[in-house]
Amino acid sequence: MFKWWLLGFALMLLGILIIFVGTLYEGYKAVREGRYWHEHGREGVGESWEDTTGGRAAGVVMIGPFPIVFGTDVAAVKLAIMLTIVLMIVAFILLLLSVRLF
Repeated sequence: MFKWWLLGFALMLLGILIIFVGTLYEGYKAVREGRYWHEHGREGVGESWEDTTGGRAAGVVMIGPFPIVFGTDVAAVKLAIMLTIVLMIVAFILLLLSVRLF
């Protein structure tokens, strides 16, 4: 008999690990970019800080079954919507599997 709670616990730990590694990476990037601007200054570089970051971001907040999608770029918002639909389908399939197993 497969222990589903063990899989859930492992996925939860994997999610926490991914968030932790992402936070460390973003902190490292912020320090690295701060050093760049400290060494070169904003004048004379030819581009602003906003030009170097790309400026594409999107996110989804799920409140029950209702998604709230926001973003700075149409392409990023479309990608967030597609990923949300895929995640909702996966969650529904896992829900159906859990109902049939117990």
